[in-house]
Amino acid sequence: MYLVELRPGKEELYRSSDELALAIRNGDVDSRSRVYHRATAKWISITLHPQYKAIMAAAKEDPARQARRGWGSLGG
Repeated sequence: MYLVELRPGKEELYRSSDELALAIRNGDVDSRSRVYHRATAKWISITLHPQYKAIMAAAKEDPARQARRGWGSLGG
């Protein structure tokens, strides 16, 4: 389980790494978010989390994925 502070005063509990990954991909969890690190009993930046790093690196490597995000904003 992952306890994430999305913004000050707003926390969300993700029950699996898949749920956390989906929240990162959807933009619910961003670089300003913090995750509770149980071993040290401290809040740390989500940018230090290995799963966040992997998802952000993959997004940078796939420019077509980035372009597809913009498709929904075009008028029809």
